[in-house]
Amino acid sequence: MLILSDIHCNFNRVIDVCSKTTQTVLQLGDFGSGFMPTGFIIQNSPKNLKFFCGNHDNRTEARKIPNCVGDYGELENVFFVSGANSRDKDNRIEGVSWWPDEELTYEQGNDCLALWASSGKKIIVSHDTTQSFVEQYLQIYDRSLTRNLLQSMIEVRKPELLIFGHHHRRYNVQSDGIHYVGLPMDAVYEI
Repeated sequence: MLILSDIHCNFNRVIDVCSKTTQTVLQLGDFGSGFMPTGFIIQNSPKNLKFFCGNHDNRTEARKIPNCVGDYGELENVFFVSGANSRDKDNRIEGVSWWPDEELTYEQGNDCLALWASSGKKIIVSHDTTQSFVEQYLQIYDRSLTRNLLQSMIEVRKPELLIFGHHHRRYNVQSDGIHYVGLPMDAVYEI
């Protein structure tokens, strides 16, 4: 499986990466649903592309696209978690460039946590990362539902590997028994 980071509507990057492999390409959010026409995405998405939502995706539109894997769950050898908090939402327009359902609800988070607790997967792929990671390595101290959920997940059961985007910086860090990989925009990581 290949993990493709935030593309922010760079559909040519999707085509390029997917055309060079028969493996599943899992895009980890900020795909561009809501910014690109849904019909265009449906008609042009490669068969080996899968994606889930980031904070800059319209979940309602994304759910219409067969390549969208949902809000959280298992896919092949990974457990995925969508969403993040937009720190820039005050500079965006609700329903046009920002959507209130950018993060999982508290109830969805509880269901996700229960599924993770019973899952045998050892890899988490998410749009954001844990609260402890952002505090230690990015000096971000505000909290979000997504970071709190991911923090709870690693406290319930530690993954071997946690891959994330959202912050658009490259990280390759071992911390508290977890290998964290942060990806900049348009990056590819092979599992």
